[in-house]
Amino acid sequence: MSNAAIDDSLETRSTSNGSNSTVDLKYKPFKEAVPELVPFSVAIILANSFVFVLFSKKNFLRTPANYLLLSLAICDFFTGCVNIPLAIMAFTQAVPYAKLPDVFYLVTVLHNFTAVATGYHILVITLERYLVFAWENRRPVSKNAIMRVLTMVWGASATIAIVPFFWKSELYANDPKASILQTSHAVFCLAAVFFLPYIFIIYAHAVMFVAIKKTRQGMQAIQIGNETTKAGCSESEKRCLVIFVTMGTLYLVCWLPWFTLALIFSLDDQTDSAIHRTVSHVFAVVRYMTSVLNPVLYTFFKRDFYNAFKQVIFRKRLEGRLSLSDLETARNSTRDEL
Repeated sequence: MSNAAIDDSLETRSTSNGSNSTVDLKYKPFKEAVPELVPFSVAIILANSFVFVLFSKKNFLRTPANYLLLSLAICDFFTGCVNIPLAIMAFTQAVPYAKLPDVFYLVTVLHNFTAVATGYHILVITLERYLVFAWENRRPVSKNAIMRVLTMVWGASATIAIVPFFWKSELYANDPKASILQTSHAVFCLAAVFFLPYIFIIYAHAVMFVAIKKTRQGMQAIQIGNETTKAGCSESEKRCLVIFVTMGTLYLVCWLPWFTLALIFSLDDQTDSAIHRTVSHVFAVVRYMTSVLNPVLYTFFKRDFYNAFKQVIFRKRLEGRLSLSDLETARNSTRDEL
């Protein structure tokens, strides 16, 4: 859940005497979360587990670029099998009462961890696809290079998420410096995890769409000779546009409110609790829904994964074998799948 949901269910009053500080917990159970969150957890686990099954069964899926999609599925799977169950444990008071403040704080940090990791995974996936169009003669990306990038993504995400632990005690004690640090952290996440990646994602999608449109127009010109036509978008171009718009919209709707609300609540802890509950509930649902939609948009819409899906589900064999080079395969897959 978001910071707002946690703050709304967990009210703390802190007192400080010298170096000693205590937290007086006023916990309000929220057992209604169970029937709402369990279906999301199950759906997320099932959707992303199917990515794991395909990746393990089909050797042709194990291209360097597809390891980015596998890693994104791992991130979403973590949300379903760790974040949501831990949130349910906290909201239903399934942990010792005295440990609830720390558990709620851990829930917040882990949700921020997967939020940052998901955003950066989508960024590098978009970057890899963009480079396919921008650098036509580039060498295929090696598996080692992809692994280094993923190490950086996971490391940066963990670092950004763990940093608030350093001022957790001071934040409970209502230390003004801790509040400033928390706000600074929220500003950094909003800028470095949402705005900058989102600007590049929109730019990359625009460049790729233009490149796809020009390529198909060139193919049509070859087929009809020197005649020039100004036909509208083909079905494949419309499909590509719909996918790009959906990706951009989903990223915007999910992560802009998430990081914006984190900033707002770090600035104003006295926001009306009813607003806390309503707003956080809506965007928690949207946030969890992305972990179900990500494997669909970024994985199963790829031609190689779609063919593997048909093989496993419908027991069909691919009509042709992958005989292109890694670069040609990546270019054709990226153009055709979108």
